[in-house]
Amino acid sequence: MQAIQQLGIEFILFIQSFHSPALDQFFHAITQFGGGAYLFLIPLVIWCFAPRLGLRAALAMLIAQFVVMVMKDYFGQPRPFQVDPRILSEGEWGLSFPSGHAQGAMVYYGLIAAVVARRSVTIALGLLIFLVGLSRPYLGVHYPHDVVAGWMIGAGLLYLWLSLEDSTASFFRGLSVEKRGFLGVILPFGLAALHNFFFDNPSTYAIAGAVSGTIFCLASPTVERWFDGSDRLWRKIARFALGMPALFLLIQGMRYTWPAEPDATLALLTFINGAVMMLFIGLAAPRIFGWLRLAPSAQTRPERAAETH
Repeated sequence: MQAIQQLGIEFILFIQSFHSPALDQFFHAITQFGGGAYLFLIPLVIWCFAPRLGLRAALAMLIAQFVVMVMKDYFGQPRPFQVDPRILSEGEWGLSFPSGHAQGAMVYYGLIAAVVARRSVTIALGLLIFLVGLSRPYLGVHYPHDVVAGWMIGAGLLYLWLSLEDSTASFFRGLSVEKRGFLGVILPFGLAALHNFFFDNPSTYAIAGAVSGTIFCLASPTVERWFDGSDRLWRKIARFALGMPALFLLIQGMRYTWPAEPDATLALLTFINGAVMMLFIGLAAPRIFGWLRLAPSAQTRPERAAETH
C-alpha cells in the first residue's frame, strides 16, 4: 500500500507542477460539481427539466455517498496533503479512500447520461466526471487510486441501480403503508445509527434523512402530475429563482433547531433536516409553483400534447 501511495504522491506533485492561478480557479470550480454544486443541480433538474429523473439521480447519488462514507471510516486513510508537506492544498475535512466526489459524480451524472441516452450529453457528462476526478489530486486532497476506486465503485453502484431499480420500485409500491414507512424511514435511520455506533461519525444521519425524503417524493404521484418536462423558459427561470432562496431560508431556519451543545436529539434532528430538505425540493416547492401558476397544469397538458402531434 505504501508503494501505491508513493506513486500517487509523485503523480500529485507532477500535475501540481503545472500549477497556475487560472488552473487553480478552474479546478476549484470543477470540483464543486462533485460536492457543493449538488445543492443547486438537484433542484435545477427537478424543478426545471425532469422531476422524476432528478429525484432518481439524487437518490442514487445519496446512497452512493452513504456507501463511500462507510468505506472511508473503515479504511481510515489520511489525505495526501497530511502525509507529504510538499503537496499544495487548502485542506479538506474527512478521510481519503475512496473519493466521494469521484464516486458520486459517476453515479449522479452517469445515471442522467444513461437515461437521456444522447451522445452529446454522454460525452459532456463523461468529461465532467473525468474532470471532477482529476481535480481531486490536483487540489491535493486525494490520491489517484482514491479517484480510480471511486469511479469503479460508482460504476458498479450505477450498474446495480440500472439493473434493480424497476424491480425494487415495483416491490416498494406493492408494500403496505406500514412497511413502506419502515423501509423509507426506519431502515435509513437504523443504518446511520449502526454506522455511528461502529465509527462514531454522525454525519451520515443527514444523508440517511435525505434518502428517506427522496424515497417518499418518488412514491408520491404528484411528481409525475405537476410537470412533464415541457415548459416555457421563463417559467423554468422563475421556478429556480423563487425556489432557491426559499430552500436556503429553509436550510438556515433548520439550523436554529439544533441544540447549542451536541446531545441525544442531534442525530434525530439531523435526520429530519435531511428529509425535510428533500421533501421541500421534491414535493412542497413543486406544489407552490403550481399554486403560483409557474408550472403547467395537468388539465392543459393533453391539449398541448394534441397541438404538438
